[in-house]
Amino acid sequence: MILVTGAASPTGCRLVQRLVDKGENVRCLVRTPDHARYIPSGEVDIFYGDLDRAADIQSALTNVRIIVNVAHIRFAPALIAVARHMSIERIICVSSTRKYTRFPDFTARLVDESEAAVRSSGLAWTILRLTMIFGDERDRNISKLIDYIRAHKIVPLPGSGRNLVQPIFVWDVVEALVRILGNPATAGKEYTLAGPEPLHYRTMVRIIAEALGRRVILVPIPVRLALGVARVCETCGCSLPLNVEQIQRMAEDRGFDITPVCKELGFTPRPFADGLALKLDGKV
Repeated sequence: MILVTGAASPTGCRLVQRLVDKGENVRCLVRTPDHARYIPSGEVDIFYGDLDRAADIQSALTNVRIIVNVAHIRFAPALIAVARHMSIERIICVSSTRKYTRFPDFTARLVDESEAAVRSSGLAWTILRLTMIFGDERDRNISKLIDYIRAHKIVPLPGSGRNLVQPIFVWDVVEALVRILGNPATAGKEYTLAGPEPLHYRTMVRIIAEALGRRVILVPIPVRLALGVARVCETCGCSLPLNVEQIQRMAEDRGFDITPVCKELGFTPRPFADGLALKLDGKV
């Protein structure tokens, strides 16, 4: 049996569907019946529990061979602590390229520490480190940008929008996980996966605007000015399209060479424009 944590997430629910379609025996660990509504119908074992409780983890791991932790990698150490004493063959953890930020960041430090725990677990592990995932209506980045462009003609660009981004389509993440699951040789390895090529943020905005049939005006804003305005607004309780943390990250490039992972897993993620078209057509 395969245990999928984070099964109600945009990636998790699609992974569960793909595994069920392949005839796998799948258990989903979710916190509430409300989360379970995202789980696809079919022969799926739904277990209600919390990854912050060791007793729940132990119960969820009964008769499980493989763990796919799609939940935040911060939960990996707790899973490992229990899994070491059970008959777990593999653990595959989804992680984040957030760890590479050059800014002081608690989440990045937590990601780095959690990955280290996976590597030292003594289990057959694989880490799949991802950039920004898009496709599902619940994604927290591209969907918000789409809504903003639909509603506004002027798009502010901190740092002129020349920073590199490399979003990856949600179904390509699922494909990568399925291929890792089907290949024992991926054990003991870590991969960084992103879209096929880096894009300037301003290019991504133009691709979205064109797909929406919108004409937008891109307005470059110095990063320091944008940060100052964002900090004042946050202090006053006002909301902006971008918060302080997001503006900071727009001051750094988030582009990655995915040649090694594509070669090893045997597939290449689709271009951003192609994934966006599927998202806008509701074919996700």
